[in-house]
Amino acid sequence: MVRVKERTAAAVLAAVAAGASYASEGPEILDIQLRPAANSSPERPVAEATVRCSAARRIAAVSDDWGTEYHLHGELFEAATFPVRPAARWVRFEIVGPDGRKAWSNPFDLTAL
Repeated sequence: MVRVKERTAAAVLAAVAAGASYASEGPEILDIQLRPAANSSPERPVAEATVRCSAARRIAAVSDDWGTEYHLHGELFEAATFPVRPAARWVRFEIVGPDGRKAWSNPFDLTAL
């Protein structure tokens, strides 16, 4: 999946080069927002993620420092806000749909937050 304004080869290649793309077996990633968490400090940086997607049973935040997982004990959801591991330098997201198929985001640089 790529985020483009027009359906041309040049627009698709530019989106892939800019990281405005993700891989999917079915689930859709609608939006990912990253920001410093309320309990973040320069000594212990903590990011908070908000992910909007098609119906999901789980979202995993995979980072260079282990990972974090969000789920609602068997319930499906389409949005979640949760912390990313403290001191992680990058994170990417895996969305697992109701049928077990996945979508994977590109990694996000957390050092720029």
